[in-house]
Formats: sequence, C-alpha cells, structure tokens
Amino acid sequence: MKIIIKLICQGVLSSSVIFSTIFLILVPESTSELSDFEGRIRALNEELKKRKMEADRLKLERKKRRKEDLKNKEETLKKQLEVW
Repeated sequence: MKIIIKLICQGVLSSSVIFSTIFLILVPESTSELSDFEGRIRALNEELKKRKMEADRLKLERKKRRKEDLKNKEETLKKQLEVW
C-alpha cells in the first residue's frame, strides 16, 4: 500500500488504476470479512445500548438520592426551627 500511495503522489499511476486500487483497499475481500464487520458492529451496538441503559439507571438513582438528601435536610432544619 505504501508503494501505491507513493506512486499516486508522484503522479505515476493513471486515474483508473488509482480508482481501482482505492476501491480494492476500501471494499472487503470476502463475505466472511463482511460478516466479521457486521458481527463487530452488532456487538458494539449492544455494548452502547447497555452503557446508555446503565447511564440512565445511574441518573435516576442519583436523582432519587438527591431527593432523599433534600428531604432529610428539610427535616433537620424543621427540627432546628422547633428548638429555636
């Protein structure tokens, strides 16, 4: 591949050869390669979905904890006011 890029930079290869070479580099060579890509993409999508769900769960948990903390603080302040 380095040789092809070097020749392209030097203007030695024709545009049709360049296009063919670039096309061959970008297109997977076999269907098994395609299924490998598809499998990895599916796995990554699943991982992303899990992480988003975990982030949502943690946000809810944080919101509940914050609400509890505020309720506790309110109760504490009410008790302090009763004493005064």
